[in-house]
Amino acid sequence: MLKILLMLFVLGCARAHPFLNQCSEEQERVSDCAKAVQAKYGPVFMEDYQVNNEAIMEFTQCIGEVACKATHLRIQILHQKIILNQKFRAIPKCLTEFNYRRAQDACRDILTPGCQKEEIVDCISKALLQNEDCSDADATYFKTLVPEFEKRCH
Repeated sequence: MLKILLMLFVLGCARAHPFLNQCSEEQERVSDCAKAVQAKYGPVFMEDYQVNNEAIMEFTQCIGEVACKATHLRIQILHQKIILNQKFRAIPKCLTEFNYRRAQDACRDILTPGCQKEEIVDCISKALLQNEDCSDADATYFKTLVPEFEKRCH
């Protein structure tokens, strides 16, 4: 009986811990800000890997400072996606969204959700070469993005 009471006390303290409440409030604030920005600007990530920088800036200002690791990680992933989109735009003729999705489909058997490792990037770059809009230089450039993809894995 004493163990049960002790466990309930510990759980109660953990639930009441201000840091945990702060994290859930931050996560809620991030979701609310994302909804507000999307309602005002529409999609933040547009066709051909263009990014609505004004929407990103407003979103960043809306969420303000963050203290929780999970919230910080979500924001890091967003910034990494922005960086990748900017780098994808360096080879716009080859790396259209259609070509990229088709290359991903060709590599579906080794594709893992959320984490693009070197083997997958190599497969996608080879699949891109099957497209007449892509040159060897485009595929080589795409392979240089491996570190950027791996940053999304952490």
